[in-house]
This record gives sequence, C-alpha cells and structure tokens, in this order.
Amino acid sequence: MFEFVSKALLSLVLDKRARETLDAAKKSAPPAPPSTGAPQKPATGPASPPAMTEARRELIRSALAVQRSKQHVFDDLSEDAKAKLLITAVKAFGIPPDQIERELRRPRRNSDPGRKH
Repeated sequence: MFEFVSKALLSLVLDKRARETLDAAKKSAPPAPPSTGAPQKPATGPASPPAMTEARRELIRSALAVQRSKQHVFDDLSEDAKAKLLITAVKAFGIPPDQIERELRRPRRNSDPGRKH
C-alpha cells in the first residue's frame, strides 16, 4: 500500500526523468546495516548537508518546476477531498501529527500574488 501511494504522489510532483534519477540513486545507495536491536547513539552536533553539486542543483530546480506545473491538479479539489488526500499521505509516509501541524501553520511564500492558496 505504502509503495503504491508513494509512487502515485511522486508522479504528481516529479517528472519521469526526476523519478528515474531518484530510483537510480536508491538502487546505487549502499544497503543499510542490519539492526542489532540495540538503540543507536544520537548523532552529536548538527548533521552537515550533502554537497551542493551542479547536478544536485539542477535536480532540485527540475523537481520544483515540475511541482509548480502540477500544483493546479489540487486547485479543483474540494476541501473535503484535500483533507482526505492529506490524511492518506500522512498515514502512508508515517509523518508525525505535530510535524503536520507545524507545516500547516508555517507561512507560505507566494511567488504569484494573484494566485489563491
């Protein structure tokens, strides 16, 4: 179920090339070490972000452009349908409720002043 919803949502925000790049990155990533059952030590200090390469910049630009171009899909949904979609995504991705509340309260940048949110 999770994989199906994940792919469906990714198709809304990523174009085919970006999805293929993401799939290739997942396949080439080293497998996670097996769990020993013991709790992991928390990392000390802030984690450093990945290096910002030109390829990564382009991938981010491409993903944002696709996301903006697909955003209109949600404009015709009723508030009830949007709420159901949000609940489905939250359950599918295991997002903690407090994170959702923070995101819903966070002010949005409005790149198009004439567009309603």
